[in-house]
Amino acid sequence: TCTFHCNGYWPVVLSLYVAQFLMLPFLLSNSFLATFVANSLYALTLAYYTYVSFLGYMYLPFLNKELVTSMLYPIVAVVLLYVLFTVLNINASRFALGFFFTAAAAPSP
Repeated sequence: TCTFHCNGYWPVVLSLYVAQFLMLPFLLSNSFLATFVANSLYALTLAYYTYVSFLGYMYLPFLNKELVTSMLYPIVAVVLLYVLFTVLNINASRFALGFFFTAAAAPSP
């Protein structure tokens, strides 16, 4: 199962850490286009990770295929959150970076 996770996680690292870092000046701007691109980046990445993990688990013969198919349900939530965040102009990059790099997230001494 670690293989499925690693195969799905590597594109997540490339897109959410490397590509986002290179596009940060644009993604952190206050335009709707920046919000659309940032939210699209997160939605596509999370949906891709879920789908690749699903494909890996489908090949295991000892797992129930109907239960494994339920691993695709989070993609529906990702799509709904994508639409909601985009319509409300909530930038996923700003949200994630604020979560990781605010003073509240820093450990106390």
